[in-house]
Amino acid sequence: MSSNISKYFLPIFAIVFLNGCMPTSFNAMKNDDTIHREKFTINQNYQTLYKRSLEKSHECYDIGMITAVITTDGQLYSDLKEAEVYTYMIGGFGKQFHFGTTFKYVDNNVTSMTSYMFGGYTEKRIDCMRKIFIGESKNCECN
Repeated sequence: MSSNISKYFLPIFAIVFLNGCMPTSFNAMKNDDTIHREKFTINQNYQTLYKRSLEKSHECYDIGMITAVITTDGQLYSDLKEAEVYTYMIGGFGKQFHFGTTFKYVDNNVTSMTSYMFGGYTEKRIDCMRKIFIGESKNCECN
């Protein structure tokens, strides 16, 4: 777990203290054109992706700190055939959203997945998150 902290969150923490302009809600993140986003078509059911993504996000990204916590939350909208999972820090600066993913039903086992990431974006980080969420990577470091 400690390698996850340095690999994923230390660059984000540096950006937080340098910028201080992180989105304060997932909707703000989705609507901000400066937030990096990647869209994928996944051959899996959106509910299966939601469940796995929420569980793996808690396992891989949730951490407690002295004055703050990074945690994951999500929403499943069965009537809309959509879901979302997002990871954020809550502490002295309020809620600050780091990354999140939406899942939208396309067909029986086809989902449109869009991942959003604030600062510290690298293609490798988004690809790793995608691999974790679709079940291609069984560990948090995508090895």
